[in-house]
Amino acid sequence: MKFLSKLEKQPWSGDDSSPAGVAGAFFLLASAIFIVPFIAQKLPGEGLTLPDILLFSAMPGICAYGFFVAGKIPFQPLSGREIIQCIGVGILTILIAGGVTFLWQLLLTVLKIPFEKEQFAAVLIRKSHGVDLVKLFFALCVFTPLIEELLFRRIIYGFFLKWGAGFAFFVAALLFSFCHFFIAGLPGLFILGAGFQFGYLKFRNLSAAVLMHALVNSSAFIAASTM
Repeated sequence: MKFLSKLEKQPWSGDDSSPAGVAGAFFLLASAIFIVPFIAQKLPGEGLTLPDILLFSAMPGICAYGFFVAGKIPFQPLSGREIIQCIGVGILTILIAGGVTFLWQLLLTVLKIPFEKEQFAAVLIRKSHGVDLVKLFFALCVFTPLIEELLFRRIIYGFFLKWGAGFAFFVAALLFSFCHFFIAGLPGLFILGAGFQFGYLKFRNLSAAVLMHALVNSSAFIAASTM
């Protein structure tokens, strides 16, 4: 990818912290994505809702960010001009991803391949009300962008960077699309992941990728909650 040569290609490796710190960060991030939600679902009591579980599962990721890598990654405030540019790139990415998703779903339909038209999160948003809806907003539009951008844009991209910037760029976006387990949105999610990675590299600031991700999730949240 020629444009990558003009961007700062920053890896994230064990050299940024102690071995124990790196191991702890990976463990907490893995817990946030896989382990904690499973445990939370098994907890007794009917008062624990799915928004509670999502918020609960975000906490290990926040801890990993705060204690292990906050001082090691380019996470800085954005200027007003940069915010406007990020919003512009985010909107363009949404439009391209939306168009590609439409064509992809049309192809799946023509090929008679069954698929879910909506992600589980969108269904959950429509069914939530009041406080649960507010909690769900923070879980999906605040915590999720922070954790996923740290994981995909910084850690995964940095891990594969040793095999080339273009390869790392592609793999990070591909894994981002697969981790959502949503076949109807695979190409669109890949484009979103690539857009977020581009934002991170262009502005040399993880805040840019988080802002773009939050914009996309907030747009989807508003669309789902007003249907």
